[in-house]
Parts: sequence; C-alpha cells; structure tokens
Amino acid sequence: MPVKNSRCLFFFILCLGAGMEFTFAQTEEIDSLQRQSANLAGREKVDALNKVALALFPYDQATFAKTVKEAIALSEELKYDKGKSEALIYLANREFNDGRSVSSIRNLKESIRLSTALDDPSLMGYGLVQLGRTYQNLDLLDSALYYFNLSYEVLKDSL
Repeated sequence: MPVKNSRCLFFFILCLGAGMEFTFAQTEEIDSLQRQSANLAGREKVDALNKVALALFPYDQATFAKTVKEAIALSEELKYDKGKSEALIYLANREFNDGRSVSSIRNLKESIRLSTALDDPSLMGYGLVQLGRTYQNLDLLDSALYYFNLSYEVLKDSL
C-alpha cells in the first residue's frame, strides 16, 4: 500500500509542476502582450488588445472582459471595423460560455455584417463558423448547418 500511495503522490507532484509551468508560461506571454499594447495607439493598439483578449480568454475572465470591451470602444472611436469585428467574435464566445446565447448570436451577426462590408473573407468565415458552432451547441442543427455551409462557401478558395 505505501508504494501505491507514493506513486500517486509522485504523479500528483509531477502534474502539479507541469501545470504550474504551463500557467507561468501563459502568464509571461500575456504580460508581454499587455506591455506591448500599453505602448501602442490607434489601430495597432486595437489589434494588440484583441491579441491580449484572445490570450486571456481561458485564464482571466474579468481582465478578458475589460480588454475586449476596450478594444470594441477604441475600434468604434477610430471607426476601425476590422478590429471591432474581431473583438465581437471573442466577446460572443465568452457570452455563449456564460449562458448568454442571445447576446452571443447578436454580436456574431454584427461581426459578420462588419466583415462582409469590409470584404474580409477570413474574418467573415471565422464569424460564420463561430455562429454555426453556437447554433450547434444550442441543438439548432438546421441553423448550424446553414452557417457552416456559408462559412465553407466564403472560405473554400483559401483551403
């Protein structure tokens, strides 16, 4: 019995150490991105804020929400629709995870509208895929298939 317990303890410590290394590595990456974004202005700052938000998504919801909302506000101030469209996708994913599917769908549709007006197929396709996933997760499979097919049509030349 002591051998089994010591193996479990060893495995636990090994996993804990690996998990801490992963967490610290992510924190260093996020800290670096945050420092870079602090020194930027204009569209470059919006793009950097979106990168920070994406990196924060799985780790720090409060800072993620603050960062993505800052990206949206600055995008609106600059009339930078590409930055706003990207930030809306990230916000929609968070909202869906928080159980706010109506708001998530609304933000994804706004992102798709903006990316369509910009004629940005990669951003439009990404928004359509996320909208398809949202409907799939809501078990609205006809709607999911519709948006997955639209995303394929938009992205097929880039595959």
